[in-house]
Amino acid sequence: MNSDCNQFKDPDKLKLFMAMINQPAAATMQRCAEIIAELGVPKKSAMPPLYCKLWRYGFAVRPPIYATSVYSLILHGTITGIIYGGCMRLLEWKNLNIVNVLVSLTYGFSMAAATRWGTSKQRKKYRLPPWNEILERAVNTKTIEQSQADHG
Repeated sequence: MNSDCNQFKDPDKLKLFMAMINQPAAATMQRCAEIIAELGVPKKSAMPPLYCKLWRYGFAVRPPIYATSVYSLILHGTITGIIYGGCMRLLEWKNLNIVNVLVSLTYGFSMAAATRWGTSKQRKKYRLPPWNEILERAVNTKTIEQSQADHG
């Protein structure tokens, strides 16, 4: 094993990495959403109620404005498609066949793509920094708060 393969030659990066490991990930995501809200994004967009519940239960999911495209398509597209398909089955469709399932999934994925497009426009509108910078600020803020609590 090569000894100079150490990716943490910079002590600040090592400190940031250790702080991220020592914190609950869900609390870090909550702090990231608070930072996004401080940057001018409406609180309902930065911290939707569903995401707040997920964070409370320990799921470390990014705020929707920073969700990846794959995450948006899979999670939001599937959920929207299932809800749309269920409603259409109850209200309109007499039987459930492969065409109806494909229509539901297509609708869900297109709605997810539209949502993703809207969130990317929001990021540009509010001139939000890259996700890594938000995450770094959240971790550094938590680390400072913890050190002040330890010394204070």
